Amino acid sequence: MKQLMILCLLLLSVWPAQYADAQSRDRRGRKEGIDRVEHLKQMRLIEELNLTEEDAVRFMAKRKEHEERMRELAGERNSILDGMEAKLESQPEAAGIEREASRVLDQDRKMFEERRRYQEEMLKFLSVDKFARMLIFERDFQTQVRNAMGKNLKKQSSKFDE
Repeated sequence: MKQLMILCLLLLSVWPAQYADAQSRDRRGRKEGIDRVEHLKQMRLIEELNLTEEDAVRFMAKRKEHEERMRELAGERNSILDGMEAKLESQPEAAGIEREASRVLDQDRKMFEERRRYQEEMLKFLSVDKFARMLIFERDFQTQVRNAMGKNLKKQSSKFDE
């Protein structure tokens, strides 16, 4: 009986480690996929804008700075929303929700201002024609990615239906 208990405890201690490792591999795989899509986007954008090597390096540096800033702002926004969600779960009529909602709106404003700053900087860096091509490319690329993800989700859900 004692051996059975030890075996059960051992199995219970090993299983979460295997599960955590599988989740870690899954996250790494997703990150690598996102990185590959981002790299493809950069290469296609440079090609679409017909940038020289020097301009491409400068363009990508500006773009990377913008994207890092947007990720930072989005992270801050998500933190505010997480706090708001926690307050609502603990107290449905939580005091301070109005203040939190105002903070979310402020964060949205900061994100809009960053997007505007980036676009104004790009408009100075690129010709008007290339700037327009950049905006159209970004819209179309996002649509293509969204459509591809939707098709992939449909394929995965149909596998479960079988």
